[in-house]
Amino acid sequence: MDLIFLIIITVLVGGAGAYALYHAFKPYKKDDKFFEALDTDIILVELLVDFLLWLNKKIFPERFHIKLYRVFAFTFGLLMFAIVALCWFFL
Repeated sequence: MDLIFLIIITVLVGGAGAYALYHAFKPYKKDDKFFEALDTDIILVELLVDFLLWLNKKIFPERFHIKLYRVFAFTFGLLMFAIVALCWFFL
């Protein structure tokens, strides 16, 4: 039973981490709608990303939006992979 639980956590949380790392390293083009391309079925990830984008646009100047979003996405991805690693280590 523990192995099934670990596999489910790995797929769900690891998938969210992989999606975040994809956005952290996604190439940016001038015509690309970088901030509007967030169409996921995972509601928690979408809400978190929308909140980060809103916070990013309200607090920081426009020239830093993409750079700071990439930093946020990278740290979120690392956090998700750390959760997966800790689950495999302690369970």
